[in-house]
Amino acid sequence: MPKGLPLPPEPKRPINFAPHMKPAPALAAWPPGGFRDAYPVGIKPGANWQTTAAGFGIADVWDLIWFNFQTVDPREVNFYLHRYVGCWQSNDAKNFSFMGAEPGVIFIPPWGYKRPNPDPTKQRFLAMLSHGVAHFPYITYKNVHLSRASFETVGMAVRNGKIGIGYDPDLLDHDNAAALYLDYANKFIFRDPFTNTPDNRGSVVHEATHAALDMYKGNGLQILDNEFLAFLAEAISDETLGYTYSGTDVFGLAAELAVLVVAAAKTKALVEIEWFDKAVETDGKVQNPVLRLREAIRHDPAYVTGWWRRYRDDGV
Repeated sequence: MPKGLPLPPEPKRPINFAPHMKPAPALAAWPPGGFRDAYPVGIKPGANWQTTAAGFGIADVWDLIWFNFQTVDPREVNFYLHRYVGCWQSNDAKNFSFMGAEPGVIFIPPWGYKRPNPDPTKQRFLAMLSHGVAHFPYITYKNVHLSRASFETVGMAVRNGKIGIGYDPDLLDHDNAAALYLDYANKFIFRDPFTNTPDNRGSVVHEATHAALDMYKGNGLQILDNEFLAFLAEAISDETLGYTYSGTDVFGLAAELAVLVVAAAKTKALVEIEWFDKAVETDGKVQNPVLRLREAIRHDPAYVTGWWRRYRDDGV
Protein backbone atom coordinates (compact mmCIF):
# COMPACT_ATOMS: atom_id res chain seq x y z
CA MET A 1 0.00 0.00 0.00
CA PRO A 2 1.51 3.37 -0.91
CA LYS A 3 2.06 5.73 1.98
CA GLY A 4 -0.50 8.52 2.06
CA LEU A 5 -1.26 11.27 4.52
CA PRO A 6 0.18 11.06 8.06
CA LEU A 7 -1.67 8.79 10.45
CA PRO A 8 -4.30 10.50 12.57
CA PRO A 9 -3.34 10.83 16.23
CA GLU A 10 -4.42 8.18 18.66
CA PRO A 11 -7.79 8.78 20.33
CA LYS A 12 -7.58 10.37 23.75
CA ARG A 13 -9.96 7.82 25.22
CA PRO A 14 -8.10 5.17 27.28
CA ILE A 15 -8.20 1.52 26.16
CA ASN A 16 -9.01 -0.94 28.95
CA PHE A 17 -8.21 -4.12 26.98
CA ALA A 18 -5.33 -5.51 24.88
CA PRO A 19 -6.51 -5.27 21.25
CA HIS A 20 -5.24 -7.72 18.64
CA MET A 21 -3.64 -5.16 16.37
CA LYS A 22 -0.36 -4.29 14.74
CA PRO A 23 0.94 -1.01 13.27
CA ALA A 24 0.09 -0.50 9.61
CA PRO A 25 1.08 2.19 7.08
CA ALA A 26 -0.98 5.33 6.68
CA LEU A 27 -3.85 4.95 4.25
CA ALA A 28 -3.27 6.42 0.80
CA ALA A 29 -6.59 8.26 1.04
CA TRP A 30 -9.10 8.93 3.79
CA PRO A 31 -11.98 9.11 3.16
CA PRO A 32 -11.70 6.58 0.33
CA GLY A 33 -12.65 8.00 -3.04
CA GLY A 34 -16.08 7.38 -4.56
CA PHE A 35 -17.96 6.51 -1.38
CA ARG A 36 -21.74 6.71 -1.54
CA ASP A 37 -22.33 7.39 2.14
CA ALA A 38 -20.47 8.43 5.27
CA TYR A 39 -22.06 6.27 7.94
CA PRO A 40 -21.82 7.35 11.63
CA VAL A 41 -21.38 3.94 13.24
CA GLY A 42 -20.20 5.46 16.51
CA ILE A 43 -23.71 6.64 17.36
CA LYS A 44 -25.63 3.67 15.94
CA PRO A 45 -26.55 1.27 18.79
CA GLY A 46 -25.40 -2.28 18.04
CA ALA A 47 -23.70 -1.35 14.78
CA ASN A 48 -20.92 -3.66 13.59
CA TRP A 49 -19.33 -4.57 10.28
CA GLN A 50 -21.86 -7.31 9.51
CA THR A 51 -25.00 -5.30 10.28
CA THR A 52 -23.66 -2.30 8.38
CA ALA A 53 -22.79 -4.38 5.32
CA ALA A 54 -26.20 -6.07 5.36
CA GLY A 55 -27.99 -2.75 5.80
CA PHE A 56 -26.35 -1.34 2.68
CA GLY A 57 -26.82 -4.46 0.55
CA ILE A 58 -23.14 -5.54 0.62
CA ALA A 59 -23.05 -9.33 0.45
CA ASP A 60 -19.41 -9.79 1.50
CA VAL A 61 -18.46 -7.85 4.63
CA TRP A 62 -14.80 -7.92 3.57
CA ASP A 63 -15.69 -5.80 0.53
CA LEU A 64 -16.82 -3.10 2.96
CA ILE A 65 -13.70 -3.49 5.11
CA TRP A 66 -11.38 -3.46 2.09
CA PHE A 67 -13.02 -0.35 0.67
CA ASN A 68 -12.22 1.47 3.90
CA PHE A 69 -8.82 0.08 4.84
CA GLN A 70 -7.36 -1.88 1.89
CA THR A 71 -6.51 -4.92 4.02
CA VAL A 72 -7.97 -8.26 5.12
CA ASP A 73 -5.61 -8.63 8.10
CA PRO A 74 -7.83 -8.38 11.22
CA ARG A 75 -4.95 -6.93 13.25
CA GLU A 76 -4.47 -4.13 10.72
CA VAL A 77 -8.23 -3.56 10.64
CA ASN A 78 -8.13 -3.00 14.40
CA PHE A 79 -5.25 -0.55 14.00
CA TYR A 80 -7.14 1.47 11.40
CA LEU A 81 -10.35 1.37 13.44
CA HIS A 82 -8.46 2.85 16.36
CA ARG A 83 -6.62 5.55 14.42
CA TYR A 84 -9.09 6.52 11.69
CA VAL A 85 -12.49 5.71 13.17
CA GLY A 86 -11.56 6.50 16.76
CA CYS A 87 -12.66 3.19 18.23
CA TRP A 88 -11.62 2.54 21.83
CA GLN A 89 -14.08 0.00 23.27
CA SER A 90 -14.56 -3.75 22.70
CA ASN A 91 -17.24 -6.41 22.98
CA ASP A 92 -14.82 -9.35 23.15
CA ALA A 93 -11.62 -7.91 24.69
CA LYS A 94 -9.84 -8.57 21.38
CA ASN A 95 -11.33 -6.40 18.66
CA PHE A 96 -12.55 -2.83 18.61
CA SER A 97 -16.28 -2.22 18.48
CA PHE A 98 -17.91 0.84 16.91
CA MET A 99 -19.56 1.79 20.20
CA GLY A 100 -18.80 5.38 21.18
CA ALA A 101 -16.17 5.84 18.48
CA GLU A 102 -15.11 9.43 17.74
CA PRO A 103 -15.42 10.58 14.97
CA GLY A 104 -16.96 7.14 14.43
CA VAL A 105 -17.53 7.25 10.68
CA ILE A 106 -16.90 4.56 8.06
CA PHE A 107 -17.55 4.89 4.34
CA ILE A 108 -19.91 2.89 2.18
CA PRO A 109 -18.64 1.84 -1.27
CA PRO A 110 -20.54 2.44 -4.53
CA TRP A 111 -23.25 -0.02 -5.53
CA GLY A 112 -21.76 -3.27 -6.85
CA TYR A 113 -18.29 -2.61 -5.45
CA LYS A 114 -16.06 -5.67 -5.10
CA ARG A 115 -12.58 -5.71 -3.67
CA PRO A 116 -9.85 -6.77 -6.13
CA ASN A 117 -10.21 -10.38 -7.22
CA PRO A 118 -8.26 -12.61 -4.85
CA ASP A 119 -5.58 -14.88 -6.24
CA PRO A 120 -7.43 -18.05 -7.33
CA THR A 121 -4.49 -20.18 -6.19
CA LYS A 122 -4.77 -18.72 -2.72
CA GLN A 123 -8.51 -19.25 -2.75
CA ARG A 124 -8.14 -22.92 -3.68
CA PHE A 125 -5.49 -23.43 -1.00
CA LEU A 126 -7.55 -21.69 1.67
CA ALA A 127 -10.70 -23.61 0.73
CA MET A 128 -8.89 -26.94 0.93
CA LEU A 129 -7.18 -26.05 4.20
CA SER A 130 -10.45 -24.90 5.77
CA HIS A 131 -12.19 -28.08 4.61
CA GLY A 132 -9.34 -30.32 5.71
CA VAL A 133 -9.12 -29.03 9.30
CA ALA A 134 -12.80 -28.29 9.93
CA HIS A 135 -12.93 -31.03 12.59
CA PHE A 136 -9.26 -31.14 13.57
CA PRO A 137 -8.79 -31.93 17.28
CA TYR A 138 -6.46 -30.16 19.71
CA ILE A 139 -3.30 -32.28 20.00
CA THR A 140 0.11 -31.94 21.62
CA TYR A 141 3.36 -33.74 21.02
CA LYS A 142 6.59 -33.03 22.90
CA ASN A 143 4.92 -29.90 24.36
CA VAL A 144 4.12 -28.54 20.88
CA HIS A 145 0.43 -27.76 20.38
CA LEU A 146 -1.44 -28.15 17.11
CA SER A 147 -5.09 -27.23 16.56
CA ARG A 148 -7.45 -25.57 14.12
CA ALA A 149 -6.11 -22.23 15.35
CA SER A 150 -2.63 -23.24 14.15
CA PHE A 151 -3.93 -23.78 10.65
CA GLU A 152 -5.94 -20.56 10.77
CA THR A 153 -2.67 -18.74 11.45
CA VAL A 154 -1.14 -20.35 8.36
CA GLY A 155 -4.19 -19.40 6.32
CA MET A 156 -3.90 -15.79 7.43
CA ALA A 157 -0.21 -15.74 6.43
CA VAL A 158 -1.19 -16.98 2.96
CA ARG A 159 -3.93 -14.35 2.68
CA ASN A 160 -1.48 -11.60 3.58
CA GLY A 161 1.21 -12.80 1.20
CA LYS A 162 3.64 -13.76 3.96
CA ILE A 163 3.58 -17.33 2.67
CA GLY A 164 3.62 -17.78 -1.08
CA ILE A 165 2.26 -20.57 -3.28
CA GLY A 166 3.88 -21.76 -6.49
CA TYR A 167 4.15 -24.64 -8.94
CA ASP A 168 7.40 -26.50 -9.57
CA PRO A 169 6.81 -30.10 -10.73
CA ASP A 170 10.50 -30.54 -11.53
CA LEU A 171 11.44 -29.80 -7.92
CA LEU A 172 8.72 -32.10 -6.64
CA ASP A 173 9.88 -34.89 -8.93
CA HIS A 174 13.46 -34.33 -7.81
CA ASP A 175 12.45 -34.57 -4.14
CA ASN A 176 9.96 -37.40 -4.75
CA ALA A 177 7.25 -35.33 -3.08
CA ALA A 178 3.59 -34.61 -3.75
CA ALA A 179 4.04 -31.11 -2.34
CA LEU A 180 6.58 -29.11 -0.34
CA TYR A 181 6.78 -26.33 2.19
CA LEU A 182 10.10 -24.52 1.83
CA ASP A 183 10.76 -22.85 5.16
CA TYR A 184 13.74 -20.87 3.85
CA ALA A 185 11.48 -19.29 1.21
CA ASN A 186 8.18 -19.26 3.17
CA LYS A 187 6.54 -20.89 0.18
CA PHE A 188 4.32 -23.87 -0.65
CA ILE A 189 5.02 -25.81 -3.84
CA PHE A 190 2.18 -27.80 -5.38
CA ARG A 191 1.37 -29.49 -8.66
CA ASP A 192 -1.09 -28.14 -11.19
CA PRO A 193 -4.02 -28.79 -11.59
CA PHE A 194 -4.42 -27.90 -7.93
CA THR A 195 -8.00 -29.02 -7.36
CA ASN A 196 -9.94 -30.01 -4.24
CA THR A 197 -9.41 -33.76 -4.16
CA PRO A 198 -8.79 -35.88 -1.03
CA ASP A 199 -5.14 -36.38 -2.01
CA ASN A 200 -4.53 -32.70 -2.67
CA ARG A 201 -6.39 -31.72 0.48
CA GLY A 202 -4.21 -34.11 2.47
CA SER A 203 -1.12 -32.56 0.93
CA VAL A 204 -2.34 -29.09 1.91
CA VAL A 205 -2.84 -30.14 5.54
CA HIS A 206 0.51 -31.94 5.58
CA GLU A 207 2.46 -28.95 4.28
CA ALA A 208 0.45 -26.48 6.35
CA THR A 209 1.57 -28.45 9.41
CA HIS A 210 5.19 -27.82 8.41
CA ALA A 211 4.38 -24.13 8.02
CA ALA A 212 2.65 -23.98 11.41
CA LEU A 213 5.62 -25.62 13.11
CA ASP A 214 7.98 -23.28 11.27
CA MET A 215 6.21 -20.35 12.92
CA TYR A 216 7.29 -21.63 16.31
CA LYS A 217 11.04 -21.80 15.93
CA GLY A 218 12.81 -23.04 19.01
CA ASN A 219 10.09 -25.58 19.73
CA GLY A 220 12.74 -28.26 20.17
CA LEU A 221 11.36 -30.56 17.46
CA GLN A 222 13.80 -32.40 15.24
CA ILE A 223 13.20 -32.95 11.53
CA LEU A 224 11.84 -36.44 12.21
CA ASP A 225 9.38 -35.00 14.75
CA ASN A 226 8.28 -32.43 12.19
CA GLU A 227 7.61 -35.09 9.55
CA PHE A 228 5.90 -37.28 12.12
CA LEU A 229 3.42 -34.52 13.00
CA ALA A 230 2.84 -33.62 9.35
CA PHE A 231 1.95 -37.19 8.37
CA LEU A 232 -0.17 -37.60 11.49
CA ALA A 233 -2.03 -34.30 10.88
CA GLU A 234 -2.75 -35.36 7.29
CA ALA A 235 -4.08 -38.71 8.53
CA ILE A 236 -6.16 -37.06 11.26
CA SER A 237 -7.71 -34.77 8.65
CA ASP A 238 -8.56 -37.78 6.47
CA GLU A 239 -10.01 -39.67 9.43
CA THR A 240 -12.27 -36.78 10.48
CA LEU A 241 -13.55 -36.53 6.90
CA GLY A 242 -14.22 -40.25 6.57
CA TYR A 243 -11.26 -41.22 4.36
CA THR A 244 -9.52 -44.37 5.53
CA TYR A 245 -6.22 -45.95 4.61
CA SER A 246 -4.56 -49.20 5.60
CA GLY A 247 -1.21 -50.85 5.14
CA THR A 248 2.25 -50.85 6.62
CA ASP A 249 3.64 -47.88 4.67
CA VAL A 250 3.92 -44.40 6.17
CA PHE A 251 0.38 -43.42 5.18
CA GLY A 252 -1.15 -46.62 6.54
CA LEU A 253 0.67 -46.35 9.86
CA ALA A 254 -0.25 -42.67 10.18
CA ALA A 255 -3.89 -43.64 9.60
CA GLU A 256 -3.63 -46.32 12.30
CA LEU A 257 -2.49 -43.74 14.86
CA ALA A 258 -5.00 -41.15 13.62
CA VAL A 259 -7.90 -43.50 14.39
CA LEU A 260 -6.78 -43.62 18.02
CA VAL A 261 -6.30 -39.86 18.23
CA VAL A 262 -9.69 -38.99 16.74
CA ALA A 263 -11.41 -41.52 18.99
CA ALA A 264 -9.74 -40.02 22.06
CA ALA A 265 -10.71 -36.50 20.95
CA LYS A 266 -14.38 -37.44 21.26
CA THR A 267 -14.03 -37.45 25.05
CA LYS A 268 -10.94 -35.29 25.60
CA ALA A 269 -10.52 -31.58 24.89
CA LEU A 270 -6.79 -32.12 24.38
CA VAL A 271 -5.11 -35.28 23.15
CA GLU A 272 -1.48 -35.96 24.05
CA ILE A 273 0.12 -38.12 21.38
CA GLU A 274 2.44 -39.56 24.03
CA TRP A 275 -0.56 -41.45 25.39
CA PHE A 276 -0.16 -43.86 22.50
CA ASP A 277 3.62 -44.16 22.78
CA LYS A 278 3.55 -47.46 24.64
CA ALA A 279 5.82 -50.20 23.39
CA VAL A 280 4.44 -53.73 23.57
CA GLU A 281 6.53 -56.47 21.99
CA THR A 282 4.71 -59.48 20.57
CA ASP A 283 6.43 -62.24 18.63
CA GLY A 284 9.46 -60.04 18.22
CA LYS A 285 7.47 -57.13 16.79
CA VAL A 286 6.96 -53.83 18.56
CA GLN A 287 3.29 -52.92 18.60
CA ASN A 288 3.49 -49.20 19.26
CA PRO A 289 1.64 -46.88 16.84
CA VAL A 290 3.84 -43.86 17.60
CA LEU A 291 7.11 -45.75 17.29
CA ARG A 292 5.94 -47.66 14.21
CA LEU A 293 5.10 -44.44 12.37
CA ARG A 294 8.32 -42.72 13.44
CA GLU A 295 10.42 -45.67 12.29
CA ALA A 296 8.55 -45.92 8.99
CA ILE A 297 9.34 -42.26 8.31
CA ARG A 298 12.94 -42.64 9.45
CA HIS A 299 13.54 -45.48 6.99
CA ASP A 300 11.53 -44.09 4.08
CA PRO A 301 13.92 -43.61 1.13
CA ALA A 302 12.57 -40.12 0.46
CA TYR A 303 13.24 -39.07 4.05
CA VAL A 304 16.73 -40.52 3.97
CA THR A 305 17.69 -38.88 0.69
CA GLY A 306 15.74 -35.70 0.32
CA TRP A 307 13.13 -34.47 2.79
CA TRP A 308 15.67 -32.81 5.06
CA ARG A 309 16.71 -30.45 2.24
CA ARG A 310 13.61 -28.31 2.67
CA TYR A 311 14.79 -27.08 6.07
CA ARG A 312 17.27 -24.36 7.00
CA ASP A 313 20.59 -25.34 8.47
CA ASP A 314 19.43 -24.00 11.85
CA GLY A 315 16.91 -26.82 12.01
CA VAL A 316 13.25 -27.03 12.85
